[in-house]
Amino acid sequence: MNSYRLFVLDDAGQVVDSMPFRTDQDDEACAWAQHVAGERRYELWHDKRRVHCSHEGPTVLEQFFSDYAIYRPATQVFSAGAVRT
Repeated sequence: MNSYRLFVLDDAGQVVDSMPFRTDQDDEACAWAQHVAGERRYELWHDKRRVHCSHEGPTVLEQFFSDYAIYRPATQVFSAGAVRT
């Protein structure tokens, strides 16, 4: 059995629901994903491989990293230097 994850997306491509499930083949997983998602946009993943997508455009992961680059907080790196006792 293979492990899959269905990501249901909103109109902006953001994940609104995520469902893990197991099945034997990609075809069975695609049929189940289409049934569950209905008219909603979705992506079906097996490990790090996108099996099926109901839309054109960036993947869930590409969208995440794109958004992360915009919204991540600025970080500062501090060097303690040599510690004297």
